[in-house]
Amino acid sequence: MSWEWIIPARAGRNLFAGVSVRVLAGGLNAVIYIPAAVGVLLLSAFVLMQLWGWFAVSLGARKIGLFHAAGLLALIGVAKAGLSEWRLEAPGVSQIRQTWYRLANITLGVLMCWGIGAVCHLLQGHGA
Repeated sequence: MSWEWIIPARAGRNLFAGVSVRVLAGGLNAVIYIPAAVGVLLLSAFVLMQLWGWFAVSLGARKIGLFHAAGLLALIGVAKAGLSEWRLEAPGVSQIRQTWYRLANITLGVLMCWGIGAVCHLLQGHGA
């Protein structure tokens, strides 16, 4: 019996989308990847908290903290879970490399959203 079962890729940004159980259970890769994934989750929560403060609070919403933002990210992930598709493997690219590419892609996407939000915030005339 093989442990090459692939977790379904969630629509949106799921840190473990397409990660094989063997990669996560595989010693050093899991030791490095899991803290990196938690770091990306905290970065995502921080960016959501910042964007919420810039845009939602000015419309009358209450401020949220880091863990509230992380909870909202989890809520969004659960709501989008039904939209999952199975991700095909890229031929010639190792499972570990694909996993790190996904994590880097998520990180760059979050930073890009933060940058776009910062520009919009400055264009609204709020300054830094």
